[in-house]
Amino acid sequence: MPYKDPKKRAEANKKACAKWREKNLEYDKVRQHQIFQRDREAVLARMRERNRSAGHKERPKGPKAKPEIVVPVTRRWRLHRPPDSETLIYFTTRKGFTFAEVRAILKEAKSLDVV
Repeated sequence: MPYKDPKKRAEANKKACAKWREKNLEYDKVRQHQIFQRDREAVLARMRERNRSAGHKERPKGPKAKPEIVVPVTRRWRLHRPPDSETLIYFTTRKGFTFAEVRAILKEAKSLDVV
């Protein structure tokens, strides 16, 4: 390391990391998301355990709970054609899409966008 002093070394490392993050923003976003997904189950398990030790009961799904509905990909998006701007794709679900599904949606939207 260029600095023997830990404070100066930490400061230089912080600047270098920030500079790298600026250059590799997309990679860093994907990496952070992957780390979040990897650790998510462990974090949720710790939260459940901490809540249980504090005396809180888990709330099981009751009879009035909303069931998860499986909707086909074709019904999870719509084309929106406002009169004063370009055609937009409106996603009607909060669930994510796989890359293949997005590719199929864009292909179909391009074929439908004939005015």
